[in-house]
Amino acid sequence: METDTAPAAAAAPAPAPAAGGGLKRKRQQQQQADAAAADIEMLPPLAKRSRPFVEKRSIVIPPNRRTPLRQQWPELCRILVEQLNLQCRCITRRPVWAVELRNSPLTKDDGHLQKGADLVDAFVKGFQIGDALALSGWTISTSTRSPWRT
Repeated sequence: METDTAPAAAAAPAPAPAAGGGLKRKRQQQQQADAAAADIEMLPPLAKRSRPFVEKRSIVIPPNRRTPLRQQWPELCRILVEQLNLQCRCITRRPVWAVELRNSPLTKDDGHLQKGADLVDAFVKGFQIGDALALSGWTISTSTRSPWRT
């Protein structure tokens, strides 16, 4: 009892390419015919990105604000990370220091990235962190106790 194990598409000869150069179109048609013959479901191309779009902001730190930034970094970083759900880092290896902010998968509001950039920018201009928050009219808590710790 012999069975034919070769696929039906392999038994059919491949069509010759057209003289006009439609080889790509012929190849696509052949792939679709092969998929139909083998009962394989062709999936449509992805319409959305598999990863969320990452936005970044970079704020340059002048030399006269580097020491206050070092002293206030834990509090500033706590507000950015815990309350605004942003990722932040301070780049000090370059001649020009900068604070980089970017959104994370946990960031719920698109405006949080701009709020964080405004906070760091106001701090760089000389405001204390509490004043920078009040200047923008935010309702972000500046208490030392984290809502995530019990």
